[in-house]
Amino acid sequence: MHYIRLLRPPTLVKKPSREVTLSLVLTITTDLGDSFLAAEDPVPLSVLLQTSSADGSGRMVVTLVDGSSPRQRQQCLWRAGLRVLKTDVLLPPQLASEMLASTESGKTHVLCIRAADPSVSASNTDIIIRGERALVMPIFFPFPSPLNHGDQHVATRRLQLISGDNQALTIEVEEDIGESIARHVWDAGLVAVSLVADILRRESSRGHGPLKEILSCVPSLNILELGTGVGIFGLGAAGTLETSRVSSVEEVNVLLTDLPDGEERATANIRRYEQTHSQDAEQSLRLRVGYENLDWEDGKQGVFGEQLRARPWQLIVISDCTYNVDMLPALVKTLSAIHALQSGEGPTRVLLATKPRHPSEKALFDLMAYDEWTIKESSTLPLPILGSVLQTVEVYLFGKDVRK
Repeated sequence: MHYIRLLRPPTLVKKPSREVTLSLVLTITTDLGDSFLAAEDPVPLSVLLQTSSADGSGRMVVTLVDGSSPRQRQQCLWRAGLRVLKTDVLLPPQLASEMLASTESGKTHVLCIRAADPSVSASNTDIIIRGERALVMPIFFPFPSPLNHGDQHVATRRLQLISGDNQALTIEVEEDIGESIARHVWDAGLVAVSLVADILRRESSRGHGPLKEILSCVPSLNILELGTGVGIFGLGAAGTLETSRVSSVEEVNVLLTDLPDGEERATANIRRYEQTHSQDAEQSLRLRVGYENLDWEDGKQGVFGEQLRARPWQLIVISDCTYNVDMLPALVKTLSAIHALQSGEGPTRVLLATKPRHPSEKALFDLMAYDEWTIKESSTLPLPILGSVLQTVEVYLFGKDVRK
């Protein structure tokens, strides 16, 4: 999958002619930023601006650049060989005035840059899990608003969770602007969320294995995510369970964990989830999402925080964490240490989603087997790539017997 990324925050530029333009500097890369989009045919982009009043009413979407229009497609066109695309987008006078005075006007503005062809836009879990098209994920940039606390070095990703029965919930997560691969959405997390959403659809052909039983057949489900990053997997799983009509789970507790330098972004995304999906009292009791720091070097020695120790975890989820092979021994020992806390509380299952990048990552499976983890269920999901060979995301459900 490819991702549209902002290399610097969009800026409003006043011209001597009194015109106001929106200056954009972007790139389109894979999740690790190690390969730029190199499709055979140029990929036109559309630039949109969503405007709404402070109370959320009066929402309006203005198309600034229509990439599907022959007259405008050249303005924002990604060609093979590009590493950076710079463009200045002219703003309509009234909109420019509102944006320049956004704090006084009480209006919020959210910029969206996406592929002009909606069929290649990675906008929902259904189109991702089908694996039929190579996709490009849109980027959103909220101009100063209460939700992003004025942090102009943060962009967002949106993913609509499709769980059947016309139930859909859109989650939005922040990620850093720039070229760093840290604190970004990655492929395996997106595919794993899409798989969970698909399993919890009534008509799904995937919903008959051990993972389906865990997600739908227990009254209380506790999910622990290791190496959460921006939280797309953990928050996506929470949102899917919240809207599912297949699952009989009555209470869901989700705990996201990562190193201390990941705390700010993860907790910001938890707040964003809670603020944008306000719940009534009954629903609030049903779903709880928290965060706690966890270093696997501590975890392998059984050193855990208060929240992790507070309850048994039926499902531990991990995505995009096998690329750093030096940390695999600590990861496996951490998993086994968490399992050891479960004595008498039932089995722990580990859901691992990984996009194979290097043969050395296979060492994880030897380490898991040595610690007596066995594969209970697995699947390989296609991930087409524009201008490149087909890639895959592998998903495994590991289990381990509880020692009496």
